[in-house]
Amino acid sequence: MNDLGKWAVIDIETTGIDPTYDAIIDLGYLQFEGTKLIKEYSSLVKTEVKLSNFIQKLTGIKQSQINNAPTWGKVCPELQELEGHHLLAHNAN
Repeated sequence: MNDLGKWAVIDIETTGIDPTYDAIIDLGYLQFEGTKLIKEYSSLVKTEVKLSNFIQKLTGIKQSQINNAPTWGKVCPELQELEGHHLLAHNAN
């Protein structure tokens, strides 16, 4: 019997390392029910914050890609689909 329930592996990239200040620029996740993959999602996120050269090198995300990406208001509903799921994330509280 598979009792893993609903869970997701999530990855987020930001404009820096301070979650109270920095903006999300990339959201991706794999959504599961038990061992069955239900959905794959990935989107860049437009922000008013200009990406530093360091962040562009670290993430591989260029400012020009962010300029053409959807805003957080368009991306956030996708993330909200994970409400009630157990989340797995690297380097997250």
